[in-house]
Amino acid sequence: SMDMTDELDTVMMRSFKEIRRVFRSTGETVYLLDTESNALKEFLSRGVAKKHERLCEEKDCLLLDNGKKSLSGRDPEAARCPVYSAAKGDFLCSALKSGDSTYGTLRIHPRNGNEFNNSDRQMLEAIGEQLAGLLERRKLLQQVTHMAITDPLTGLYNRREFLRRFD
Repeated sequence: SMDMTDELDTVMMRSFKEIRRVFRSTGETVYLLDTESNALKEFLSRGVAKKHERLCEEKDCLLLDNGKKSLSGRDPEAARCPVYSAAKGDFLCSALKSGDSTYGTLRIHPRNGNEFNNSDRQMLEAIGEQLAGLLERRKLLQQVTHMAITDPLTGLYNRREFLRRFD
Protein backbone atom coordinates (compact mmCIF):
# COMPACT_ATOMS: atom_id res chain seq x y z
CA SER A 1 0.00 0.00 0.00
CA MET A 2 1.07 3.61 -0.41
CA ASP A 3 2.57 3.98 3.02
CA MET A 4 0.97 6.65 5.20
CA THR A 5 4.44 8.01 5.95
CA ASP A 6 5.15 8.43 2.23
CA GLU A 7 1.85 10.23 1.87
CA LEU A 8 2.70 12.45 4.84
CA ASP A 9 6.14 13.19 3.34
CA THR A 10 4.49 14.25 0.10
CA VAL A 11 1.97 16.51 1.81
CA MET A 12 4.64 18.07 4.04
CA MET A 13 6.96 18.73 1.09
CA ARG A 14 4.08 20.35 -0.79
CA SER A 15 3.32 22.43 2.32
CA PHE A 16 6.98 23.50 2.55
CA LYS A 17 6.83 24.73 -1.06
CA GLU A 18 3.73 26.80 -0.31
CA ILE A 19 5.17 28.09 2.98
CA ARG A 20 8.35 29.19 1.21
CA ARG A 21 6.30 30.95 -1.45
CA VAL A 22 3.97 32.71 1.01
CA PHE A 23 6.44 33.60 3.78
CA ARG A 24 9.54 33.81 1.58
CA SER A 25 11.22 31.69 4.28
CA THR A 26 14.72 30.28 3.94
CA GLY A 27 14.23 27.17 6.04
CA GLU A 28 11.43 24.98 7.34
CA THR A 29 11.36 22.10 9.82
CA VAL A 30 8.57 19.88 11.08
CA TYR A 31 9.04 18.01 14.35
CA LEU A 32 6.62 15.31 15.38
CA LEU A 33 5.95 14.37 18.98
CA ASP A 34 7.12 10.88 19.82
CA THR A 35 4.43 9.61 22.18
CA GLU A 36 6.71 7.16 23.98
CA SER A 37 9.53 9.56 24.88
CA ASN A 38 7.29 12.66 24.82
CA ALA A 39 10.09 14.41 22.91
CA LEU A 40 10.09 16.08 19.52
CA LYS A 41 11.75 14.20 16.67
CA GLU A 42 12.67 15.84 13.41
CA PHE A 43 10.38 14.63 10.63
CA LEU A 44 11.38 16.85 7.73
CA SER A 45 13.75 19.78 7.35
CA ARG A 46 15.09 21.86 4.51
CA GLY A 47 17.01 25.02 3.81
CA VAL A 48 18.73 27.05 6.52
CA ALA A 49 16.77 25.08 9.15
CA LYS A 50 19.07 22.13 8.46
CA LYS A 51 21.79 23.86 10.48
CA HIS A 52 19.52 23.91 13.54
CA GLU A 53 17.89 20.56 12.98
CA ARG A 54 18.88 18.79 16.22
CA LEU A 55 17.70 21.53 18.55
CA CYS A 56 14.17 20.52 19.28
CA GLU A 57 14.63 16.89 20.18
CA GLU A 58 14.26 17.84 23.84
CA LYS A 59 11.26 17.81 26.14
CA ASP A 60 11.64 21.55 26.74
CA CYS A 61 9.64 22.94 23.83
CA LEU A 62 7.66 25.94 25.05
CA LEU A 63 4.73 25.10 22.76
CA LEU A 64 4.12 21.59 24.08
CA ASP A 65 3.16 22.21 27.68
CA ASN A 66 1.35 25.51 27.68
CA GLY A 67 -1.61 26.90 25.77
CA LYS A 68 0.55 28.90 23.35
CA LYS A 69 -0.06 28.21 19.68
CA SER A 70 3.08 29.87 18.39
CA LEU A 71 6.40 31.38 19.37
CA SER A 72 8.45 34.05 17.65
CA GLY A 73 12.11 34.83 18.17
CA ARG A 74 10.94 38.20 19.51
CA ASP A 75 8.66 36.83 22.27
CA PRO A 76 10.14 37.42 25.74
CA GLU A 77 9.96 33.72 26.63
CA ALA A 78 11.81 32.78 23.42
CA ALA A 79 15.06 33.26 25.35
CA ARG A 80 14.30 29.88 27.01
CA CYS A 81 13.93 28.16 23.63
CA PRO A 82 16.97 26.21 22.31
CA VAL A 83 16.42 27.63 18.81
CA TYR A 84 16.74 31.20 20.04
CA SER A 85 20.49 31.19 20.67
CA ALA A 86 21.25 29.15 17.57
CA ALA A 87 18.96 30.81 15.06
CA LYS A 88 20.87 34.11 14.92
CA GLY A 89 17.78 36.00 13.90
CA ASP A 90 14.04 35.75 13.92
CA PHE A 91 12.13 32.50 13.60
CA LEU A 92 8.52 31.53 13.91
CA CYS A 93 7.22 28.27 15.38
CA SER A 94 3.68 27.01 15.38
CA ALA A 95 2.29 24.08 17.33
CA LEU A 96 0.63 21.39 15.23
CA LYS A 97 -2.46 21.37 17.41
CA SER A 98 -5.89 19.92 16.78
CA GLY A 99 -8.40 20.23 19.62
CA ASP A 100 -6.59 19.15 22.79
CA SER A 101 -3.94 17.13 20.97
CA THR A 102 -0.54 18.46 19.98
CA TYR A 103 1.24 16.45 17.28
CA GLY A 104 4.41 18.46 16.90
CA THR A 105 5.72 21.82 15.73
CA LEU A 106 6.51 23.64 12.50
CA ARG A 107 9.36 26.18 12.43
CA ILE A 108 10.29 28.65 9.72
CA HIS A 109 13.20 31.09 9.32
CA PRO A 110 13.00 34.42 7.44
CA ARG A 111 15.34 35.80 4.82
CA ASN A 112 18.33 37.70 6.24
CA GLY A 113 17.30 40.79 8.13
CA ASN A 114 13.58 40.14 7.68
CA GLU A 115 11.21 39.61 10.56
CA PHE A 116 7.83 37.93 10.76
CA ASN A 117 4.77 40.00 11.67
CA ASN A 118 1.48 39.21 13.37
CA SER A 119 -0.36 38.21 10.23
CA ASP A 120 2.51 35.82 9.38
CA ARG A 121 2.05 34.35 12.81
CA GLN A 122 -1.71 33.89 12.43
CA MET A 123 -1.24 32.33 9.02
CA LEU A 124 1.39 29.88 10.29
CA GLU A 125 -0.93 28.92 13.18
CA ALA A 126 -3.70 28.21 10.66
CA ILE A 127 -1.31 26.04 8.62
CA GLY A 128 -0.32 24.29 11.86
CA GLU A 129 -3.98 23.46 12.53
CA GLN A 130 -4.41 22.08 9.02
CA LEU A 131 -1.34 19.85 9.33
CA ALA A 132 -2.48 18.72 12.79
CA GLY A 133 -5.84 17.74 11.29
CA LEU A 134 -3.99 15.64 8.73
CA LEU A 135 -1.91 13.98 11.47
CA GLU A 136 -5.05 13.28 13.49
CA ARG A 137 -6.74 11.60 10.51
CA ARG A 138 -3.58 9.56 9.91
CA LYS A 139 -3.58 8.39 13.55
CA LEU A 140 -7.27 7.41 13.39
CA LEU A 141 -6.72 5.56 10.12
CA GLN A 142 -3.82 3.62 11.69
CA GLN A 143 -6.05 2.67 14.65
CA VAL A 144 -8.92 1.55 12.42
CA THR A 145 -6.57 -0.39 10.15
CA HIS A 146 -5.01 -2.13 13.15
CA MET A 147 -8.45 -3.06 14.49
CA ALA A 148 -9.52 -4.42 11.11
CA ILE A 149 -6.58 -6.83 10.72
CA THR A 150 -5.94 -8.06 14.26
CA ASP A 151 -7.75 -10.19 16.79
CA PRO A 152 -8.71 -7.94 19.74
CA LEU A 153 -8.03 -10.67 22.33
CA THR A 154 -4.60 -11.92 21.21
CA GLY A 155 -3.38 -8.97 19.15
CA LEU A 156 -2.42 -11.45 16.41
CA TYR A 157 -3.36 -11.00 12.75
CA ASN A 158 -6.82 -12.29 11.97
CA ARG A 159 -7.39 -15.01 9.37
CA ARG A 160 -8.10 -12.60 6.52
CA GLU A 161 -4.88 -10.61 7.08
CA PHE A 162 -2.85 -13.79 7.62
CA LEU A 163 -4.01 -15.15 4.25
CA ARG A 164 -3.38 -11.79 2.54
CA ARG A 165 0.20 -11.71 3.83
CA PHE A 166 0.75 -15.42 3.20
CA ASP A 167 -0.11 -14.95 -0.49
